[in-house]
Amino acid sequence: MKIVIDTNVLISALIFPGVSSEVFDSAVNNHEIWLSEWIIREFSQKCAEKFKIPREALSETLKHLGERVNIAIPTGQRPEVCRDPDDNNVLWVANAIGADILLTGDQDLLVLKRFKNTQILSPRDYKAGYMAS
Repeated sequence: MKIVIDTNVLISALIFPGVSSEVFDSAVNNHEIWLSEWIIREFSQKCAEKFKIPREALSETLKHLGERVNIAIPTGQRPEVCRDPDDNNVLWVANAIGADILLTGDQDLLVLKRFKNTQILSPRDYKAGYMAS
């Protein structure tokens, strides 16, 4: 399966132990994980500004992350379906790579449930539906 991981899930998975980190590890080990330069840039910015992650630690995290995921460069028209324009960037990636699943904690995206052929799930819903108990 192709899975796009939104910034909020990525932050939760890599900074806070819990459901998001379990889901991230399972997804990385069993599926194709896709991010975009935009998602990585937002991740880096939030880690540095909000969580005060030191530059060296962030650089090491990004290096390790880059070894485990694919980077999409979406082309064509960016969808304009969300009230938050940033959310449209995530849908753009999912659509561009033909993602099966978009993992997010963003309620504005979760309420959509599906965008074209992509199912939109929270980490908890992914765990319940795709991970063995």
